[in-house]
Amino acid sequence: MDVVLAHIQYLHHTKSNIKCFLLYWVGAICLFYLKGYRPESVEKWLSLIMYCGVISVGLLILVAFCILFTAVLISSPKKGTIGTHEFRILDDGFWEKTEIKETLTSWNKVRSVWINDLFILIKSVSYFHIIPKRSFLTQEQFQQFYESILSQWNNSKSHNNAHAL
Repeated sequence: MDVVLAHIQYLHHTKSNIKCFLLYWVGAICLFYLKGYRPESVEKWLSLIMYCGVISVGLLILVAFCILFTAVLISSPKKGTIGTHEFRILDDGFWEKTEIKETLTSWNKVRSVWINDLFILIKSVSYFHIIPKRSFLTQEQFQQFYESILSQWNNSKSHNNAHAL
């Protein structure tokens, strides 16, 4: 369930959704126009624009459903996605241990860190790490863990920038 909620949260906050909507919308209008439908009145243009908007929303919902369905399909205990996870915040990265594998994601591979009421989401180059709030005994522990991740990540960015100079 956390995988689905994290994907919904990510889809909700990604800026590409607006771009996709506009692309689908303009594409649908162009498709109608290329197929020979050329409205002669303002009312027909408005109805075409609204109809294409409905098509665009439908396509966005379909794409979102496909993304969520794929996330559920690829999530399995055999791949280490579902099950017990142990996380540690280290100086060189974010360590995760599952029943299947151990990984260390270095801080320079972390692209973003988000928090909401349900979980902490860490986006790296190749993965999303979902840390549910229910894994912590208190809200303070949850917040402390998030702030510690954020602090280490920000420190690594400033450290890398200092070496680049």
